Amino acid sequence: MLKNFKEFLTLIFLAYFFLSCNSTYDDSLTYKSIPYHGENANFIWQAMDSLPQSSGPINKGISPTPWWIYTEFENNSNTEVNYYLTLKNPHINLLKVYFDNNDYPELILGDRHPFYERPIINRDLIVPLKIDPGQKMEILLLVDKSGETNILQPSIMSELEFVNNTILENLLLGFILGWMIIILIFAVFTAFQLKESGALFYALFIISIMLWYISHWGLGFQFLWPESIGWAGKSRPFFNLMTNMFFLILVLRFFPPQNKKSILVWSIWILIAIHLLLIWETLSINELELPVQDKIFFLKLTFGLSILLVFLVLAYLIRQIQNKVPYAGYYLAGISIMVLFSIFTQLNHYGVYFGTSSFIFDFGGAFSLLGETIFITAAFASRTADFKREKEKLGLQIIQKEKELADQLIQVQEEERTRIGRDLHDSLGGQLASIYILADRLSQDIDQAQNLDKLKSLVKESIKESRALSHDLAPSHINELGLETILKNRLRFIEENHAIKTNFYYKIKTPIPSNLALMVYRICSELLQNVLKHAQAKEIMLQIIQKGNILELIVEDDGIGIDLENKHRGIGISNIKNRVAYLKGQFNLDSNPNGTTIIIQLPVESN
Repeated sequence: MLKNFKEFLTLIFLAYFFLSCNSTYDDSLTYKSIPYHGENANFIWQAMDSLPQSSGPINKGISPTPWWIYTEFENNSNTEVNYYLTLKNPHINLLKVYFDNNDYPELILGDRHPFYERPIINRDLIVPLKIDPGQKMEILLLVDKSGETNILQPSIMSELEFVNNTILENLLLGFILGWMIIILIFAVFTAFQLKESGALFYALFIISIMLWYISHWGLGFQFLWPESIGWAGKSRPFFNLMTNMFFLILVLRFFPPQNKKSILVWSIWILIAIHLLLIWETLSINELELPVQDKIFFLKLTFGLSILLVFLVLAYLIRQIQNKVPYAGYYLAGISIMVLFSIFTQLNHYGVYFGTSSFIFDFGGAFSLLGETIFITAAFASRTADFKREKEKLGLQIIQKEKELADQLIQVQEEERTRIGRDLHDSLGGQLASIYILADRLSQDIDQAQNLDKLKSLVKESIKESRALSHDLAPSHINELGLETILKNRLRFIEENHAIKTNFYYKIKTPIPSNLALMVYRICSELLQNVLKHAQAKEIMLQIIQKGNILELIVEDDGIGIDLENKHRGIGISNIKNRVAYLKGQFNLDSNPNGTTIIIQLPVESN
C-alpha cells in the first residue's frame, strides 16, 4: 500500500515539475512600476521615462498602497493578432487599464465589480489586446491590492497560447478538485461506517480547504458568488481560518492526548478558540470599509497563526510518536510536506523572491495538500483496516464464546437426561418389573386371572415405554459402544416393538468427535420417533455416510408423508432444524403421500 502511495506521489511531483517548468509567461516582457500616491494617469505616463525596467514576476509583499505598472508590446507578425494580457492573480480589488498615453481608463476590472462585467470570462483578470501588424502598444495599469499580498506575473500571450494555457490549467484544476472529492467521499463513508468522529472532522477539513482553493483560484467568484463583491475579499481568510480550525480539531480527535492538561494541548485549544473569534470577526466586518492598516494587521495575524499551527501540530505529533501512538507517523509525514511549502509561501508573501513563477504559488500548495491527504488518508485506511480486523476478531471471539456456552448447556442437559434416564431405568423400571412378577404369581392362584392378565399387559407396555424413554434420554455407553452400535440397537428395538422393518447403512471413514456423535444420535432418534408417531410406515431406511468433511444423514420411509402445516408435526421438524443449524449444517426434506426423505449434511472438523 505504501509503495503505491510513493508511486502516486512521484507522479504528482513529476507533473508538478513539468507544469511549473512549462507555465506560460513572457520573460521578454519588461515593465516599470511605481507605488500609487494619488497621482493621475497623465503624470505617470510622463514619469515612466525616468524609471528603471524590470522583468519576471512582481512581488511587492504586503503592500499598503496600489501600484502603477507600465509595459509596452509590439505585434511583430504580418497579421492582426488577438493578444491577452494576464497578471496571474485573480484577486485584484481594482484594475484600471490605460492605453497609449490616455488619461482615461479603457477598462475597469476587479473584485469590486460583479464578475459578469469582465470582458473575458475567466477566473483570472484578462485584458484583451488588438494590435495591428508592426504596431506598438503602451499599456498602463493601476493595480489596487492594498492591504494584501501584491504578487503578479504579467504575461502577454497570443490567442492560441492563451487557449492552450487555459486548457492546461483547467485540467490541472479538475484533477486536484477531483482528488479532493474522492478523499471527501472516503472520509464521509468512513465516518458513517465506523461512527468515527475523526473521519467527520477530516471531511469538514477537506470541504473547507477545497472551498479555500476554489476561492483562491477565483472559481468561487466566477461560479458561486459572482455578484457578491463583499464576500469575494472575505472568502479566502474565512475558509483559511476554518481549514486551520478543523485540522487542529482533527489532530486532537484522531490522536486523543494522554495528558489533557499539558501546555501543548492547552496551546492547541487556545489556538482553536482564537480561530473561532477570528472567524466571527471575519463574518461580522465589512471588508469594503476596512482600513488598509487593519487589513494588513489581520493578514499578518492569520499568517502568523498558520505558522504557529504548523509547529504546534508538529510538536504534538512528535510527542505522540514518542508515546508510540499508532498512525502518528503518517500525519507527521503528511504535514511535513505542508511545512516547507507554508514557510516558502509565507516568506514569498512578505516579499522574499525565490525566482519562481506564479504557478508555484497558484498550484504548489494544492500539490503539497495532495501529498498531505495521501498520508492522512493512508492513516485512516490503515485505521479502518485495523478496526475491521479487530471487529472480525471480536466477532470470532463472541461466536467461540457462544459456542462454548452452548456446548456447556448441552452438556448440562445431557447430564440431566442421563440422570433422569438412569432413575427411570433403576427405580420406575425396577418397580414395574416387580409389579409384573407379582401379578404373574397372583394370576395363577385366584379367579381374577383375566383382570390380572390385563394388568400384566399394561405393566409390560409401561416397562417397554420406560426402557425406550430411558434409552432416548441416556443412550447407554455411546462412547464405549460407538454411534453405529447404539443406532443398530435402536433400530432393533423399533423392529421388535413396532413391527416395522428397518434398514441401516453406516460408512464412516474417520472417528467423529463424541459431542457430534451424541448430536447425530439425537437427530436420528428424533427423526425415527417422528416416523413412528406420524408416518404409518412399514419400512425405514437410515444411512450415515461420510463424504470428505461432510457427514450425510439420510432417513427414508414409505409412510403417508409429512403435513408441515400441522403444528405438532412442525414442532418436531423445527427442533431437528434447530439442531442442524447449531451444527452449521444443511437440512433438506422431500415428502409426498408415498413417503418421506430427509437428507441432513453436517460439517466434520478435520483432525
